[in-house]
This record gives sequence, C-alpha cells and structure tokens, in this order.
Amino acid sequence: LALQGQLELRVLQLPAGKDPDEFLKEHGAGDYRALLDQAPVWLDWQIDQVLEGRDLARSDQFQQSVSELVVLLGKLPASAVRSRYLQQVAERLSGGQARLALQLEDDLRQQVKGQRWHGRSQRWEQPGEAGLRERAEAELLRLYLHCPSHRGGIRAELRRRELDDFALAHHRQLWAAISALEEDNLGVGRLEAVNRGTDPGGDLADLDLPRLLSDQLLMDQPDLLGRLTPLLEPSDVQRLSLQNPQLQLRGATAALERQRSLKRCRHLLNAWGTQRLETLERCIARLLQEDSAPAGLDMETRIDAMFAELNSDALRFQELYYNERQHISHLDDQRRAGYEDVLRQRQDAGQAAPLDSLPA
Repeated sequence: LALQGQLELRVLQLPAGKDPDEFLKEHGAGDYRALLDQAPVWLDWQIDQVLEGRDLARSDQFQQSVSELVVLLGKLPASAVRSRYLQQVAERLSGGQARLALQLEDDLRQQVKGQRWHGRSQRWEQPGEAGLRERAEAELLRLYLHCPSHRGGIRAELRRRELDDFALAHHRQLWAAISALEEDNLGVGRLEAVNRGTDPGGDLADLDLPRLLSDQLLMDQPDLLGRLTPLLEPSDVQRLSLQNPQLQLRGATAALERQRSLKRCRHLLNAWGTQRLETLERCIARLLQEDSAPAGLDMETRIDAMFAELNSDALRFQELYYNERQHISHLDDQRRAGYEDVLRQRQDAGQAAPLDSLPA
C-alpha cells in the first residue's frame, strides 16, 4: 500500500531505544507528535538505508547502490511518484553536480524501465494492438504539432507517464526532430525543465513546427516526409478532434498506458507459469537430495517448507498482476470520464465548432 501511494508509512526511531509507551510517559504526546512529523517516509528511509555507509566515490559501492535503488524504485507503480524519486535519487548520487544529476536520472529511468519490463515486446502483443498504438501515438504527435499552447503540458504528461519514447520508428524520428528544433531555440536544460513540469514552456508555442519540419524533412528525409504528411497537414476530421486537446491527451495517453499494462499482465502470467515449474522442480530435487542425506528434518517439515516457497512465489506474482489490473481499471476510468466530458460539452454548446478553428 505504501509503494502504491495508498498509505503514508513513516519510520519513527525513538531515542535511547525506548518503546512508544515509555517515551509518552516521560515526554508526553506533544513531543511524540513532533518526532512523528519529522520521521522520514518509509521509501525515503529505505533509500537512506541503501546509501548509509556507502562511499559513492568508489565505483564498486556506487554500482551496488545503483543496483539496489533500481530494484526499489522499480516496485513503484505510479509514474509520477517514481519520476519524483528518480530525480531525488539522481541528485543524491551526483553529489550536487547538476549536469551529472541529469545524466544519472536518465540512466536510472532506463534501468528502472528494464527492471519493470518495458512492455514493448511484440511477443506479448495481440492482433490489432499495433494499429491501436500507431493511432494513439499519431494522435499525440498531431496534438503537439497543432495545439502549440499545450506543448509544455503535453511534454510533462508524456514524461510523467513514461510515454516519451515512441514505439514506432517514424514517430520516434519525428519526435527527435521536434526536440532538436526546440533545443536549438530553448536550450537543452530549459527543455528538460519543461519535460519535468518545472517550466511551463510557454515559448514552445512560438515555433511553427509544421512549417519548420516540412522544410527540414523535404531537404534531409523526403521519404520520411511522405509518411508524416498526415500529421503535419491534418484533415478537416482530424482538425475537429483537436477541439478538446486536454481530453484528447488524456484519452491517447491512457490508451497507450493501458496497452503497456496489458502486455505486462500477459508477461507476468507467462513468467509465473515458467517460474512455478522451475521452483517446483528445484524443490523436488532438493527433497530427493535431502532424503538421501543423513537424517535431519522430518519429511513433513521439508514438504511444508517446499509449499511455503511455492506460495511465496505465487503471492509475489499475484501482487504484481493485481497492481497492473488495478492500474488498467484506473486508466479505463480516465478514458470513460473523457468521453463523458466530450458529450457534455457538445450538449452544452448545441453545435460543433467550425472545422477550421483550432485551439489556441
């Protein structure tokens, strides 16, 4: 519950090893509440425990710390919370060096993605999902290109949900070209601040990205330009969909995140089936080996231990699977809410806006 953000768990360490009852008798409830307010959140305490006593100037201890922190942060299901802790951990590991902190944060994010299983493997795709992903990614890119005042918010939302590495090659190329143009105008540090949500990125609206990209691609990558023309020059129907950019953004990001979670669920079910067989084989082999060894624990105790190990693996996979299904349910709620908002707005307006009117 603490990892999912449903419970604020703090670690309170009382002085001189006293238990709460002794401390309350000697100091009173006021001092106890003051200590409780200063107590670190459980995850902060866990990070402190990993780094405590480590000499980060030594490469072996630095790498060991990074490995343990990646495992810890990979257990966080909420992207926003995970992003905040990635930034916090990177700052601590960097020793206050801002440039190094940015590099570390990016490296940690990639490692955590790998530890959580990124979910883009085609092995876990169902028929039709590739088309759904392409449509959702195209929707996001079209929003970014033609709703300039929302670009800062779109960047922050993509980073928060870890959707800023597009799956399709031509979409990745377009996003890289967009980022390169914006970095030239704003600077790398400023654009990264927009990604993190600490800078609103109002200046991004000043760039005529469709025109700049068309000119650039026409000169450098004419073949790619042909594939991206529907994004750079939307049809009337596509322009109509841009009337509600916030709802469109919420729906497209929820669709992509839902697809990723469904892949993780399939991966977990397959991994559990494989792991269950491997664990069972290992436990049986151990029982046979112990049975031929000198008498120690009785067979009933050994079998109980074997089933305890099997059950612990089952509970671990069950928890991971349950977390993903809960997240999918939350994403479905987001998508339904967006659809209901669109219907309500159309009923209030009484008629659709002109096709040639784009959001500012």
